[in-house]
Amino acid sequence: MKKLLLLILTMNIAISCGGNVIEEPDVDNFGYQFYPLSVGNEWVYQVDSSRIQGKNVIHTSSQIKERIKELISEDSSSKVYSVERSFRKSIQDNWRITDIWTVEIDAGRIIRNEENQKFIKLIFPNIKSTSWDGNVFFDDNRPFYSGADFIDKFYLDWKYKITATDTTLQLGSTIVQDAIEITHVNESDIAGINNRLSIEYFAPNVGLVKKDLKAFYSGTGIGFASDSLWLAKGDKGLIFTQELISYIIK
Repeated sequence: MKKLLLLILTMNIAISCGGNVIEEPDVDNFGYQFYPLSVGNEWVYQVDSSRIQGKNVIHTSSQIKERIKELISEDSSSKVYSVERSFRKSIQDNWRITDIWTVEIDAGRIIRNEENQKFIKLIFPNIKSTSWDGNVFFDDNRPFYSGADFIDKFYLDWKYKITATDTTLQLGSTIVQDAIEITHVNESDIAGINNRLSIEYFAPNVGLVKKDLKAFYSGTGIGFASDSLWLAKGDKGLIFTQELISYIIK
């Protein structure tokens, strides 16, 4: 991060009245604090989902831990870290390592490689209404998998956009303030064939604090219906929430 800030400062040197005037930017305005990256940083999330399986709806709860394990590469403009992910069914269980993902930061964005699928999660600076193609690294026609089923074109035409920069969230007994809200997709077609939602929230000096996701498909069409009706009458789909319950930032 120090190299990134040095680069930004260098780019902001202006010539004025025959001398060099160094304009020091407000670093907080760039938004790096919304995704703190240091070896040893750790986040624990509560994950709850309801998924259509055949004619049944399966409800599951678990916990996921992400820990920045090590810095695996670095150059003048970027750093790449490995992220160790662990799973446990409940707080009484032991953690079990399930995946190693990566996260990269460069002067303008955060890129996460999740199960060999790369997403541009954030761009800097974090300005409301800023939008970008966060799925540019993969074919957005690829299906979204929900258990043994898959939903076609779930990722199609996602338009990442910072839809709020001062969100307040209630996570259990904790109130999170000044979070930024990033909407990837939030739509249900008129016929009610597909229902898609993906929104993430990032808090300053914490990182990802909440994720909401819905992915439904109905061959007959449900129209504008509640989530419970989609679960009851949809052919495929799930509701997924991920909320932060503890973290360590070094």
